[in-house]
Amino acid sequence: MGRALVSPKRAEEFRQAVLRESIHRGEGGLALWAALDPAGPRADALIELMLERNVNLDGTLAVFEPAFDEEGRDVQWAAMRNMAAFTVRYAKAGGPVTMGSHGLVANAPPGLAYQREMETHVEAGMTPAETLIAATRMGAEALRLPDRGTLAHGMLADIVLFDASPLEDITNARRVHAVILGGRVLDRDRLLGTAEGLVP
Repeated sequence: MGRALVSPKRAEEFRQAVLRESIHRGEGGLALWAALDPAGPRADALIELMLERNVNLDGTLAVFEPAFDEEGRDVQWAAMRNMAAFTVRYAKAGGPVTMGSHGLVANAPPGLAYQREMETHVEAGMTPAETLIAATRMGAEALRLPDRGTLAHGMLADIVLFDASPLEDITNARRVHAVILGGRVLDRDRLLGTAEGLVP
């Protein structure tokens, strides 16, 4: 897009390392994010360009988060904090932000990775309401599905019912009471029984 978050020299060093050995992509990318100033002029310029071009940002923050109890991951935590700060700055500037979907992440039990993704956005500074909009309406808009993403007359809707409001505490999104998919209430016990042994 014509804007770099790091100096050209640093970017070229990373590119050369990846060309030599692909393993550098993960650790090198984390090192670049860890060194980034998410409130600096390079980030400002990129946010401005992304807004101008209406770029959808899906940070998949929970994927980059190391386990809470894992030691020696300072670079990864610094990268995660900077990714999160950049994502929130973009959202607060009016940029479209959506939630990433994952199978497994370090800080959620199997089946709750999406909820952890929402939690990372709230922990970074988005409100629960902004996060739920990113997880629903903004996702549908990014996928160009105009008939989904909100509960309104004439819209297609799969519905998740919670035992407590995620607007009050985003971790309540883990308290799924029921799911309505394609107009049918799913049998939770049957689903959980089917999943046994499929996830670690």
